[in-house]
Amino acid sequence: MYDSLLIARYIMAKCNELKKDNPDYEYNNTKIQKLLYVLYGFYLARKQLPLTGEPPKLWPYGPAFVNVFLSIQENGVYMSNTKTSLFDNILDEDKKEFDGHINDFGKFMATTLTKWSHEDGSPWSRTKDEVGEKWDTPIKDEYIEEYFKKLL
Repeated sequence: MYDSLLIARYIMAKCNELKKDNPDYEYNNTKIQKLLYVLYGFYLARKQLPLTGEPPKLWPYGPAFVNVFLSIQENGVYMSNTKTSLFDNILDEDKKEFDGHINDFGKFMATTLTKWSHEDGSPWSRTKDEVGEKWDTPIKDEYIEEYFKKLL
């Protein structure tokens, strides 16, 4: 398992690299949340292990990683230090997979990713159907794995 903040920083670094050629990779806190959720979901679907020790939780605007959200709120979303040595603890095979998903999903606006995360049958939707608006409820890994396996 990785630290959720490390993976969020990796997402920011990759988006910073990609947006040099394509402004669609611009990001904000919401987009980082959704991209982290995408990585979490595909990782879980492939390895049957959670990506981070922090599960995504039910929030009004979709799945959220609370520690990451609060850190970005406190420290700002833009990461100036994107040296690759910061990410030495991430396996190369994982970086390769992350890069592919960031490339594929990172070009979408945060609002588009939010709508996607709310679609009927999504893990967020299933959780909300079960618990109502009990925000901060963890979204079950079982729901996430099942959903993302269909996207592999």
